[in-house]
Amino acid sequence: MLAIDTIKNLPDLSELKSLGETALHLTGKSGDFSLSLSFVPPGKIKRLNKKFRNLDSETDVLSFPMLNIKPERAVEPLKADDWPSDLDENGRVFLGDIVICPDAVKRQALELGHSEARETQYLFAHAILHLLGFDHMNETDKEAMRKVERQIFDSAQCLNGVKLL
Repeated sequence: MLAIDTIKNLPDLSELKSLGETALHLTGKSGDFSLSLSFVPPGKIKRLNKKFRNLDSETDVLSFPMLNIKPERAVEPLKADDWPSDLDENGRVFLGDIVICPDAVKRQALELGHSEARETQYLFAHAILHLLGFDHMNETDKEAMRKVERQIFDSAQCLNGVKLL
């Protein structure tokens, strides 16, 4: 199970929850997990990017993992019980924070020729994989992450048959 605590609600969080639960399932994670999801304006995401990544530019999504899962262990089966000290107030393992910039979502959706909902879903799936230990700093890790992203969208019903390229 995945609980999503949002600061600003989307019209339908059930699709993002479905994507998150699919990501957990495909990567062998079991138990109760939670994460925080925030939607912020361009200036705020730029400041966060500068503060935490030392990049003085706007970005579309940021992930702040709470668990220390190395990329080589990202697809290993793990249970929520493996992190007894990382429980939130509801007894769930807190994966971390995801921050999305809706202005970047709108711009990228227009550039890529798909809906804002689809772009938000992709960014959320990408970000949750970062929370689960995936990265794309080298080609091997990037290929592994892209493979799981495709599996998430192939498995999830939220995109009504649209496949991630």
